[in-house]
Amino acid sequence: MFGDAELDVFYDAFGVEATHRPAAGGPPTTVLVIHDEPGNQILGGEVFMTEPSLRYRTSTLPRAEKGDRFTLGRTEYIAREAAQNLKDGLEHLVPLAKV
Repeated sequence: MFGDAELDVFYDAFGVEATHRPAAGGPPTTVLVIHDEPGNQILGGEVFMTEPSLRYRTSTLPRAEKGDRFTLGRTEYIAREAAQNLKDGLEHLVPLAKV
């Protein structure tokens, strides 16, 4: 299991910058995220479509809420649901939809 130090190394190596804009208002925040694009996964002979999502360190951003917006490069996304804790609570996962 990753601890804080290992997550720092992971996000420094694989993270991309995203700008978070809360739906409730407030200043935008730029954070490092791990962005997952949609695609196909084959599990047990069945094909499943995955939706775009991102995850970020809990210590870098408050819990994202449904309707919050994230900009990655030139693409804007909206949070389809509030962020969910991952494993030990050191990260949050946010399901996204393109705007």
